[in-house]
Amino acid sequence: MSNYCEQKDKDRLDALFPEGRYRLEEDYFKHRLNEAAGDNHKYQQGSLLLIAGSKGMSGSLLLSALAAAKSGIGLLHIATRKEVYRDVFPELPGALYHIPKEETCSAMQKEIEPLRGKVNALVAGPGLGLGREEENLLLFLLDWDQALLLDADALTLLAKSPALQEALQKRQERSSTTILTPHEGEAKRLALYHTSEEKWQKMTRLEKVTSLAKFYQCHIILKGKGSLCASPGAQKIYKNTSGGIGLAKGGSGDILAGLAGGLLAQNFDGFEATVFATYWHGLAGDLASKEKHWRCHLPKDTIDYLGKVLL
Repeated sequence: MSNYCEQKDKDRLDALFPEGRYRLEEDYFKHRLNEAAGDNHKYQQGSLLLIAGSKGMSGSLLLSALAAAKSGIGLLHIATRKEVYRDVFPELPGALYHIPKEETCSAMQKEIEPLRGKVNALVAGPGLGLGREEENLLLFLLDWDQALLLDADALTLLAKSPALQEALQKRQERSSTTILTPHEGEAKRLALYHTSEEKWQKMTRLEKVTSLAKFYQCHIILKGKGSLCASPGAQKIYKNTSGGIGLAKGGSGDILAGLAGGLLAQNFDGFEATVFATYWHGLAGDLASKEKHWRCHLPKDTIDYLGKVLL
């Protein structure tokens, strides 16, 4: 990575981030994504636990799981409801499924407890649900020490729950790696814990991602055109250069969450996982839009092109 700076904002950026602007070179990205040892077996390629999906939201889990499976991980564990499992299994039979007998999140906790300390990373949130049971499940997961990515419904729950806010703060005090992946609406809800809506509306996107990274002390991906990645405390900032309007469709964020979680499970550090996943996601989306036209480019097409952009 090398220093990145938008010339028109040079003075302002220098004041905010004297050492923290980064650019990702495509050659370096491909080198890092292609440098696995040829004799690695599945237990050396990392394991990810994905907790997602609810009634009517099987697609969120499926897109996230397919992306995670294509990230290079050796083992993908999926914890979800029985009805979601029936939708997802035919598309992804190679995953390891954890399906509680009872349709409750407390039963889910018991189902996945044996994986504590055994998987390398967790992703929670895509299509998870927004009830009290789901909040309790997230409280349970925030107590784990593995790297954790929170997306979608997990962010909505975090934004409205003082208990989850406190649990996240305690987790970060333990120096655990945590990634939050909000779009603009989710970012606003998260921000209202530490700033006013009026002040938030006046902020630039750069100021918004900085504010979130400093308050939550997590890695942040602020999704949107020119997605911004920030390390905890905003010591490092990256503005993504890939991705276009073809990604402006429901489901694209689920894919990004799966990719970033998969890289976390392979021991990429938190900032690299956010930057590489965002750039990779955008490259695949750009190629899909180019070959299919952006209007006809579906999120599933992005997944199909993930491998092509690494060749």
